[in-house]
Amino acid sequence: MGSAARQTTIFLPHLLADGSLRLEPVPRSRVDSGNLARDALEMLVEGPTGDERAADLQYALDRRTQVLGVTVDSGTAVANFGNGLDRVHGRPFSELVYWAVVYTLTQAPGVDRVELRQYGTPLRTLGDPPFSVPATAMRDQAPDWVRPR
Repeated sequence: MGSAARQTTIFLPHLLADGSLRLEPVPRSRVDSGNLARDALEMLVEGPTGDERAADLQYALDRRTQVLGVTVDSGTAVANFGNGLDRVHGRPFSELVYWAVVYTLTQAPGVDRVELRQYGTPLRTLGDPPFSVPATAMRDQAPDWVRPR
């Protein structure tokens, strides 16, 4: 039996002509591993293609960021990271990266809330300078400026 490709959408930071930032939905396809949420997060780490970079789409996370796992339970995706989150810099970019992860993971069927962890410990801040990360978040909690249009 062959491996089927699975379609999803990831959300990359987009630098707009006026210098503002916003999330941009980007379609992706990958061989189905059985964990679409993890696949989507790994594709977010892989970042934009050359053509997407030319269109001012940015990497959300450093390409060396480790995804240790993603579990889904009762509508909550718990993303567990290893190294790499310390490479997120700048405000408001750090906040946009957080919402890129939330939007990307909530594309997976049955996921409406996201929790981030690093080495199993709940993540409370992200980026330098630090942005306070909610214990869990849903898309409708995202500030208007980050939302895709």
